[in-house]
Amino acid sequence: MCLAACSRLAGAITRWNGAISIMYVRPSQLWLGRRMSLRVLWELAHAGRPLTFRQLQAVAETNPSLLNTRLKELRTAAIVVHHTGGYGLSEEGEVLVRLIMPLNEWATEWGVRLGAAESRKS
Repeated sequence: MCLAACSRLAGAITRWNGAISIMYVRPSQLWLGRRMSLRVLWELAHAGRPLTFRQLQAVAETNPSLLNTRLKELRTAAIVVHHTGGYGLSEEGEVLVRLIMPLNEWATEWGVRLGAAESRKS
């Protein structure tokens, strides 16, 4: 995804089918490529219930400063919401996780294929 590669760029040039197009990425949308953003989404999606700050910090294995920053960004982007019981995914956050999961499935399968190919070499 361009977000991680573009870091702080507001616009990115992409090439698709030989055509060049400009994809506008607002700086406020760059949170997805930042450290721990996907981990926070993963943990909230798999918790099955809202998590308190301390619970989320423990399962995500991160420090409070970084987690606080990521939660602010994700709440501003309306991906994460804060309930009385803790943090959870918003409806948009749930949609995003559903879109990301096929990438996770591919990565898991790819890792198995890569491991099998390396074991055949030895």
